[in-house]
Amino acid sequence: TLAVTGTGNTLGAASGTTDGAGIFSTTLKSSVAEAKTVTATLGAGSLTTAVTFIP
Repeated sequence: TLAVTGTGNTLGAASGTTDGAGIFSTTLKSSVAEAKTVTATLGAGSLTTAVTFIP
């Protein structure tokens, strides 16, 4: 499951299944230029990354 901080966000899919290589991909769009944190959670584990949208 994916979660994104900030406002104006549109995720193509917040959850789904992985491909044969174990990769899940989606899109993230935002109408607000700001720094955001994207967190992917699976079970008890999670990964976080920073994304910045600029005007």
